[in-house]
Amino acid sequence: MERSFRNRAQAIRQLIAEGLQKGGSTKSRREWLYEFEQLLAHARDEGDVIAVALDGNCENKQRAVATWALGRLKVRIAIRPLLRLLDQSDATLSFYATDALCEIATVAVVPKVLRILKDSIYPESRSGAAWILHKITSSRAGLVLRSAALHDPAPSVRSAAIHALISYPSKGTYVVLAKGLLDPADRVRSMATFAVGCLANRRGIEVAVPALRTLLHDTTFVSGSGSISEDARDALAAIFSYAARRKRAAQNPRKRLRGSRRVGTKKPKMSLGAL
Repeated sequence: MERSFRNRAQAIRQLIAEGLQKGGSTKSRREWLYEFEQLLAHARDEGDVIAVALDGNCENKQRAVATWALGRLKVRIAIRPLLRLLDQSDATLSFYATDALCEIATVAVVPKVLRILKDSIYPESRSGAAWILHKITSSRAGLVLRSAALHDPAPSVRSAAIHALISYPSKGTYVVLAKGLLDPADRVRSMATFAVGCLANRRGIEVAVPALRTLLHDTTFVSGSGSISEDARDALAAIFSYAARRKRAAQNPRKRLRGSRRVGTKKPKMSLGAL
C-alpha cells in the first residue's frame, strides 16, 4: 500500500510541477508545491495525510494542501473525515473539502450532504454541499436544491444551488431558474442565465423566456462570467433555435432532432487551489 501511495503522490507532484512550467512560476503555486513536498516527506501513507488534514495544531496551509491531496490521491477512506471538514467554520478548509469530495464521494454521502445544505450555519459549507450535489446526483436532492436556490440567505449558496440544478432538469427546476433570473444578487442572476443556457434544449425551459427578456437590459458585468445581458441574449437564441428544430422535426419525422450543445461557454468551476 505504501508503494502505491508513493507512486500516486509522486504522479500528483509531477502534475503540479508541470503546471508551474506551463502557467508560470507564481508565488502561490510555488508555495503549494513546497507544502505538498513537505507533506510527502512526512506522510508514510494515506492515514498520515488524513491526520494532517484533521490536525488543528497544523498550519492552515498544510491542512488545506492535505485536504486537497485526499481528493487527488483518491483516498476513499477519507470521505467521512472530509465531510467533517466540509461542515465547519474555516471557509478555506471547507472549500478544499468540497473539492476533494467532488473527486471521490459516492451517492452514499448524499443524506449527509443534504443535511449540511439544509442545516449548516456556515455559508461556505452549504455552497460546498450544493457543488457536491451537482457532481453526485440523487433523486432526493432536487427539492432541497430548489429550496436553497430560492430561499437561502447567502447569494453564494443560491448561486451554487442554481448551478447544481443543471444536473436536475425538470419543470420544477425550470420555474426556479426563471425566478433566479430575477434574483437581486448579480452573481445569482448570472448563474441562472448560464444554467438556462445549459438547459436550452429541454422542453419546458421556455418558462424562463420572459425573465430572460427582462435581462436584455441588465448591463451588469460579473467577473469571470461576463455581461448578463449578452448571456441572456445567447440563452434566448438557443431556446428559440431548439424550439424551431423541434417544430421542424415534428413536421418531418424522418429528420431526428440532434445535439444538446450547451450555450454556456464559460462554465463555472471551482478553483482547484493553486493549480
